[in-house]
Amino acid sequence: MKINFVNILIILIFMVNEKINSQNSYYHFYDDIQIFTDSTSLLNAVFLDNLYEYIYKNDSTSFWIIEADTCDASDIAGIPFCQSCNVGANLILQNSYKFSAIDEKLVVGSCWDYLNSVYNSLESSGQFRKIQVFNSKKPGPYADKEMLKPGDWVYHINRQYKNIEHSAIFVAWKDYEKGIAITMSYMGLGRAKPAKYGEYDLNSVYAIFRIEDEFW
Repeated sequence: MKINFVNILIILIFMVNEKINSQNSYYHFYDDIQIFTDSTSLLNAVFLDNLYEYIYKNDSTSFWIIEADTCDASDIAGIPFCQSCNVGANLILQNSYKFSAIDEKLVVGSCWDYLNSVYNSLESSGQFRKIQVFNSKKPGPYADKEMLKPGDWVYHINRQYKNIEHSAIFVAWKDYEKGIAITMSYMGLGRAKPAKYGEYDLNSVYAIFRIEDEFW
């Protein structure tokens, strides 16, 4: 799952030769949708090279834009792309999307097992490392909302289900003032179901891990 810019260049040449550059790309911003027909725009939005195979198979592609600075986003609308995030964060967002929403792969076990699988896929490349940016205990104190960034691995109290502990990937804010976020997570409990997006109350985050780029 390493970034391979040579492969991306070859892919783009192939796209032009096969007239895939006429494909529409829909960029879903918080309050607007923009349409691009130039395939080179994909270079700005696609960080995971094996996503291109999925893009080729479709007449159009939707990108779910996470707004710079505010981390606000529209309703879930395709491949996530964070405008202000580093390479590692975007790889986490897009790898988890492909893993769960496209390939529907399973990691049967706990919610932690799923997150560990997604993060290890980056760390094993040697180009990224996971760092802890906040650490507390289940009873608190809890992290301030402004600490969260897209792609973060968060431990939080699941207020929607028996107030148990839960792990998830923070993706974007649905309602920042109320602390309601869109996350990607696996329900755990050994269930044979892929991870999925959901809305969670993140006012009770007691640990945050983040992917840091070693060379970017």
